Amino acid sequence: AVLQQAPYRADLPFLFFGEEIDVLVRMWTRGWDVFAPPSTVVYHLWSRQHRPTFSQEVPQKPEVKAASQHKVLQLLGA
Repeated sequence: AVLQQAPYRADLPFLFFGEEIDVLVRMWTRGWDVFAPPSTVVYHLWSRQHRPTFSQEVPQKPEVKAASQHKVLQLLGA
């Protein structure tokens, strides 16, 4: 249900940091409640040493990434 109402945006290529905020804002504006628990409930491994990353395997396009980041900032009114 959530990914139908706030799907990942195809118009934000090369966006990594900022993707979660974009989805979260669109979830909230579509009526989803958002909570931040006072203690850690789940986490994920930030280390990328055990596998290659997207940015290591795919040629990067800094100007496209910057444009994607700009779109998210516009969404936030920044």
